[in-house]
Amino acid sequence: MYADRHARPFGRSSTIEPRSLGIAVAINGSLVAALLLAQPSFKIVDHVRSLRTYAVPIQPPPPLPKEPAQHPLKSQSHPLTAPRPQVDTHISTAPVQIDQPQPAPSSSVEVGPVIVPYVAPNPPLTLVPAEIDPAHRGDLQPTYPAGELRAEHEGVVTVRVLIGADGRVHQVEQVAATSDAFFRATQERALARWRFRPATRGGVPVEAWRTMTIRFVIPR
Repeated sequence: MYADRHARPFGRSSTIEPRSLGIAVAINGSLVAALLLAQPSFKIVDHVRSLRTYAVPIQPPPPLPKEPAQHPLKSQSHPLTAPRPQVDTHISTAPVQIDQPQPAPSSSVEVGPVIVPYVAPNPPLTLVPAEIDPAHRGDLQPTYPAGELRAEHEGVVTVRVLIGADGRVHQVEQVAATSDAFFRATQERALARWRFRPATRGGVPVEAWRTMTIRFVIPR
């Protein structure tokens, strides 16, 4: 089925109204006027100005302050002469006193008491006592006194003997004795026949005292 171009719409007339036509013409005229007014305007310049250049003067910097000039010494018309020293040729015989320099004050700092550790002295060398010489052990017994032997008296004698560095007895002292006869017999024997190995102190022979006891016994 095809549409008919010449068909009229339902309910409308084919005649154009004058009112609508006038409105359309007014709108179009307004648009044309707006376009005409919106065109850009151009100005024709009939001449071109030339560009002129010129140098701008620059102000020089201010000068630096100058140091004050050193004025040379004014020349003197008369030459300078040094004063002639005066020498005193007089020799004084008075004694000259010379001040002795005073000692400078001590700058040492006082300190507290110094604690010195106690050092014990070396102990004395040990004395090694004298000993009986084994070669003379048989010579120790004194001769029995005859009077005491006849009376059949027995006795004991204790003496202190000083033994020299040579091992001999130099002195005899009585400590105890049953009778004088027993002491005298012991004293004579000690000075004549007793021999010892001398006492030593630090390996050096020295004289020393020793106590000896002798018994007088009658053989039965």
